[in-house]
Amino acid sequence: MTTLAWDIAKTLSKIYSFEGEIIIGWEGIDQGQGTYGYGYDHSYCLVFRNDSKVKINKKMY
Repeated sequence: MTTLAWDIAKTLSKIYSFEGEIIIGWEGIDQGQGTYGYGYDHSYCLVFRNDSKVKINKKMY
């Protein structure tokens, strides 16, 4: 089990406000490796809010 998502959340919480998490369950037939593959049947979406007055450049490079 990895805690990578929560390590990232801890770091980002120094800059942004952590709002919560959304758990996405993947549908499909589980053939022993999880419905998404690699043993997973769900994903996490961590939600943050930018409270600062500094605008973030959303331009894609």
